[in-house]
Amino acid sequence: MTKHLDRKKLGRKKGLTEKQRRFVAEYLTDCNAKRAAIAAGYSKRSAYSLGQRMVKHYPAVVAAIEAGQKSFSERLGVTRETIAAQLDEDRQLAREVGQAGAAVAASTAKAKLFGLMLDRHEHTGRDGGPIQRQDLTPEGVARDVEDLFGDVAHDPGSRQDLVH
Repeated sequence: MTKHLDRKKLGRKKGLTEKQRRFVAEYLTDCNAKRAAIAAGYSKRSAYSLGQRMVKHYPAVVAAIEAGQKSFSERLGVTRETIAAQLDEDRQLAREVGQAGAAVAASTAKAKLFGLMLDRHEHTGRDGGPIQRQDLTPEGVARDVEDLFGDVAHDPGSRQDLVH
């Protein structure tokens, strides 16, 4: 029997369970929710969906993750500004040694850091055309079978396994 997520109860608990504490600790190592859920002792079968729910819908877990990330950032002195400064240094070094590609990569990373550049992907079908959708209704499948095999699909003396 599967337990359903009761969204009204998510915000009621003040603290974290032991498993949730382990989840947060594991999540902070590489930000992989599925791997963190498995390492914390949750079922491998439901690890992906549970991990995603925990990092989005469990306020105590989200707060603990944010606190851990802030602590790491403060302890290591890593901020957007320090990363941007490092990228500026990397870009300058790349230009000095004639590595145009590395200089462009540093500039691109800095633009992404400040939200000035977003990765967008366009999906297209065969030869750049529109994506072809299949009609998987019984009627659509019957049309596809007819297109592939012609009248053989309707011939009572034909091989019936072609349509069944």
